[in-house]
Amino acid sequence: MNDYAKALSIGFKTLDMIPDVMAEGKDWRFIGIQAKNQLDWLLIHFANMYQRTTTVALYDTLGVEATKFCINQTRMVTIAGTLDMLHKLCKIKKEETESGATNLARIKFFIVMGCETVPQADRTVFEDHGLTVYTIGDVHKKG
Repeated sequence: MNDYAKALSIGFKTLDMIPDVMAEGKDWRFIGIQAKNQLDWLLIHFANMYQRTTTVALYDTLGVEATKFCINQTRMVTIAGTLDMLHKLCKIKKEETESGATNLARIKFFIVMGCETVPQADRTVFEDHGLTVYTIGDVHKKG
């Protein structure tokens, strides 16, 4: 598991998924995760530790406004989650874009957890909203 997490962390850097964010006088890195507990959640969290990246848990119970606040506050560009959770975030991003708000505009990457491939129909939906989609395996291979 250590080797997998280390390679995954290198994939995050290679794909520019964890840019430095200057806040409070120092550089931070963030990845959001919106999913129920599972092995991929833990692997991403361990990978984050290798790159000095903070894991931001985006719970369903936070609600839409709190989720948008967390994403905006951290200026994260990457969120990992299950396909259904990512569709919910994509819908929120679309509504934000249509209303002229910019809270979720900086989200660029979705990492799909819990599946080996992303169906083309889902990939198209995400890409139509300016999102690049990877499975956790895809990111791992980049490391």
